[in-house]
Parts: sequence; structure tokens; C-alpha cells
Amino acid sequence: MLHPFTKTPVLFIAFLALGILFSAQTHAQKETLKAEKTLSMRLATGISETLNFDFSPGNIALGDPKVLRFQVDRENRKMILVPLAVGKTSLDVYDQAGVLKRRYVLTVVISDLAKTARELQDLLGEVEGIRIKIFGRKILIDGEILLPSDLNRIVTVVNQYPKEEVGIIATLSPVAQKIIAEKIQEDIHKMGFKEVTTRAVNQRFLIEGEVPRGPDADPDRNAVIAIETAKTYVPDVFITTAEKEGVIKRPEGGPPVVVNLLIIKPKPSAEPAKMVRIVTHYVELNKNYAKNFSFNWTPGIRDTSNIELKGGKLATTVTATLDSLIPKLNNATTHGHARVLESSSLIVQDNEEGTLNNAIQIPITVFQTSSGGTQQATEYVDVGLLMKIKPTALQESSAMRVDVEFQLKTVLGFNERGIPSIGQNKINTVLIVGSGESAAIGGLVTNNMLTNYNKLPEGTTSQNFLFNLYRSKSFQNNKSQFVLFVTPEIIKSAAEGSEELKRKFRVK
Repeated sequence: MLHPFTKTPVLFIAFLALGILFSAQTHAQKETLKAEKTLSMRLATGISETLNFDFSPGNIALGDPKVLRFQVDRENRKMILVPLAVGKTSLDVYDQAGVLKRRYVLTVVISDLAKTARELQDLLGEVEGIRIKIFGRKILIDGEILLPSDLNRIVTVVNQYPKEEVGIIATLSPVAQKIIAEKIQEDIHKMGFKEVTTRAVNQRFLIEGEVPRGPDADPDRNAVIAIETAKTYVPDVFITTAEKEGVIKRPEGGPPVVVNLLIIKPKPSAEPAKMVRIVTHYVELNKNYAKNFSFNWTPGIRDTSNIELKGGKLATTVTATLDSLIPKLNNATTHGHARVLESSSLIVQDNEEGTLNNAIQIPITVFQTSSGGTQQATEYVDVGLLMKIKPTALQESSAMRVDVEFQLKTVLGFNERGIPSIGQNKINTVLIVGSGESAAIGGLVTNNMLTNYNKLPEGTTSQNFLFNLYRSKSFQNNKSQFVLFVTPEIIKSAAEGSEELKRKFRVK
């Protein structure tokens, strides 16, 4: 058993060793602290601050826990400081080996963001669905906005503050998006695109359905019109206004506000050519008036004497004949009129020529001279109607271009040898006329007057007249006029154009 005094040297040696070890650690810490800089930071109440380290933090020594608190993320080498009250404190950060790596002198003051947040609350307090928060060094307005007009109000208010201080992350509520989608769809339907629908999904407006294909030069024309119409509703009140003001920044590469899901209808097959019904009316009116008066007294003598030899005897006969001993009086008046009406109907395909020929052939006797002699022959002449019409429908219009060639031959009369007189009326023209409208494309009025005085009748001579007492007067007045009416009409089918003809001829 050791004596009590024997333990004293042992204890003395142990305390001496501990003292030397503590002195060495303190000296090492002082040498490390000299190697690091002391950092001073200014924090604001309500605004958190994040510290990043290049080492894994170990023990943390906080001077005054009433001024701020901290959260350590050793795995990610981070620390979050949360100011609590106005004041000043120190913060020492050690590594895993117990070496003091950082010393911070922290000063906490009252933030100006809190004052700004209260002002925003007073200005936007009537806007339903929004929340005003302070996050880090910025005030954010969050929530769901019920009306698009409220978003405009928020943007106007936020523009009064620095962009680095206040931001907007609020979105339109589903109810507001639905209202905008309905307005977009209604406007697109007014443009004639009835098969287009609009839906609001996750702050995006989906434009769906089918639109007719545009012209060959721009087949996407109708789709572009529908999308641009939708954008006039959405960006100006929803996103673009805020983006222009720099309040909201849309992430690059994100989905567009208006999503084009339209399908362009395939090019339709060529439509069948239009059918055109051409109705023509030809009206001709002839009037004639003739008045003849004559007084004829032309007595004459004819010598018919002759000499004959009969049975060796000479016989002489003297004979004289007196003609027209009695005067002749002739007074005659004639009237005449005629009306010719030709009505025709022809159905022809658009941009094609149609021909209508309604004629008969009449014989005409002609005399031909051959080898010093005269021979009689017969020729045939077409008398009647010949019409050629080519209608061409004009693009984007109900009017048509009509090429008309019209010819009508009629028998006017016969002379004393039976040879007919043939009259011909012919019209060639091009005109523009609307479908179902009538146009008078040609007309001619003629007026012929003829007067004769004391003209001897044909076949009379004055060689044997004893005397001539002949007086005559003849007057003729011939009037004629004609006009041609053309009425083109676009019809759906040839069957439609035949209904009127069936009714006229009572064909079932």
C-alpha cells in the first residue's frame, strides 16, 4: 500500500502533462486563426442568408442566440442564417478536426423590405387570391388571380418599385383562364373556323381542331390567323405585358402561352366544273306599207298583113289590130307586218363552247354557164338559227364572261321566178354579265322608203303606141328592228336546268 505522499508526484506529473497539451492546442488555434480572415456581414430581419464553405463544417460557436439562429448542412457544406432581432453577435465555424476556419461578426438591422411589403399590401389588398411574401432579398407576389384586369393592376403597382426588389409569380386562376379560352373560341368562330376549340390547361391555351387549307402559295394562312387571334387575347393581359415590363421572366425553352394544335385539312379534290344555263330571246319586228296608183291609156296598132301563094295564085291580106282603146285605172293599197320570236335554252359546262343549230335547207335554182351554154342547177341554203356561246365564270364573283356568236337567217320572200330573198342577222360579241341577269347584247332598226313616178310597167314598149297617156305613183315604207337578249345562270347540275323545260313541254 502506497503512502499518501507517494501519490502526490504522480498527480503532479499528470496535471503537468494536461497543461502542456492544452497550451499546445491553444497555440495551434491561435496559429490557425491568424491564417483566416475575420468577415463582417450585415443582415436584415426577415431575410435569410446562405453561407457556402470549401470544407465540411464541424462545431459552431454562436455568441448571442437571441440575435439569430442557424441551420447547418454538413453534407452540402452550407449554413443558413436566420436573423431574429436587431443586435450584434459573433459566429465561429470549426472544421471536423476542431480547427477554427471562419469567424463572422454579424450585425442585424431592420429591413426596408418589410416596409415595402406593407405598402404593397395597402395597394393590392383588394385583389383577391394573392399573397405578398418576403423571400431572401426580394418581395414576391404569389397566388392565383381571378380576373385578367387584376393582373394588369398588379403589374402597374409593381412598376413603381425597383425590379430587383419586387417580383411577380402569381398566375391566373382556372376560372379566369376558362373565361379567356371561351372568348378566344368565340372570336375564332366568328371568322368562320367553326371546328376550332380552345382549352386552358396549366396556364396554357390549347388551340385545337381543323382549319381549311389556305391557298397554294400560303397553305398555313388560316392556321396562322387563328393563332394570332388567340395571342391578341393572351399575351397582352396575361404574360407579355409583365414580360415587357421585366417583372416576369419566362424560362427559355419553356412551352408557349398559346399552343398550336391545329390540323390543316388536306387539299380537297377538284370540284366538278360549274354548269351554266344560257337562255336567249331573239325578237324581230317587220312592218311594210305600199300604195300604188296608175292611169294607163296607151292605144296602139299592130300590122299583121301577109302575102301567100296558093295554087299558082298570089293572095295578099292586109290586117291591122288596135290595142288598149279603153283606159285602165289601178289603185291599190297593201299593209303587212310580221313578228319573229326565237327563244332557245342551252346548258353548257363552264369554260366550254356550246353550239345550238336549228336550221332547214331550202332549194334555190341557179343558172351556170358552161361550154358556151347555160345550165340550170339547184343549191341548198341553210335557213334558221345558229348560236355559239362560251361562258366563263369569274373567280370570287358571280359574274361571267360570255362569248356570243349569233346568226339568224330568214326567208323574206320570192321573186317572179321563185328565187327566195334571204335576210341574215348576225352578232359577235363578248360581255360580262351576272348570273341570272339579262343583257340586251345587240339590236338594229332599219327604215326604207321608196317612191316612183310615171314608171312604165315592166314588159311594155312605146314603139306601137298611137299616143301615150300614162301617169303613176307608188310609195313603199319598210321598217324592221331586232334585238337579242342573253341570260346566263350558274346551276348546280344539268338536271336542275331541265326542270323548267320539263314544265314547258309537260314532260314528267
